[in-house]
Amino acid sequence: MRIFEYAFKGKIHPERVKFSAPSFSFGLQHENILLDGQGEISIEESIINIRFYSPTNHCDSETCNLETLKNFIEDVARCLVDTYCYVNSYAYDVEISSVHSTDLALDYIFGVKGEWDIEKDHEIANIEFDMIMALYAKPESQFIKDVLADFRRAIKYPSMTASFCFRAIETIRRNKFEDESIVENDKRRKNGWTALRNKFHLVHRKLSYLKFCILR
Repeated sequence: MRIFEYAFKGKIHPERVKFSAPSFSFGLQHENILLDGQGEISIEESIINIRFYSPTNHCDSETCNLETLKNFIEDVARCLVDTYCYVNSYAYDVEISSVHSTDLALDYIFGVKGEWDIEKDHEIANIEFDMIMALYAKPESQFIKDVLADFRRAIKYPSMTASFCFRAIETIRRNKFEDESIVENDKRRKNGWTALRNKFHLVHRKLSYLKFCILR
């Protein structure tokens, strides 16, 4: 059986950190995406080097793509760094930036965009930007900064995308759509979710109409 070697490179952030860690081996396995292999990770002077050996051609979209593999590899590195940070009270972050494979004639630099297959109209994006920035001027809308921070985390940490997205939406519901006069918690939350969904559908229709007018 042929084994492919993937060499990942990355960095520890912030840039001023000079962090090193002992090398260690790891294994990854996930049947649904044909992820099966062994790897070795080393971090010297904040430079991350990871070699992963797998029988799967991760450049073949019918088996598993490089972005998915990168997410799993990055989680391994982050687990190591997060553990070090926890016991030493530091706050470092991990970024895997590229992968090389001589076996597959591969040199690939990972992008930084979260929604790869979504192209937004520039004018619509500007309108949305102005609408959100206007909220910051209102004291009752300060929670928006927490919402946007969680959406950023949802893109940055793919293995936790669902959790961060849900937390962001829940923050909107709690701060904007719950009726504080309702004492019963379950009823207040349920009514809040209903109000949020209704508002979402209304805003979606307005933005769709606005986009239609702009593109005409």
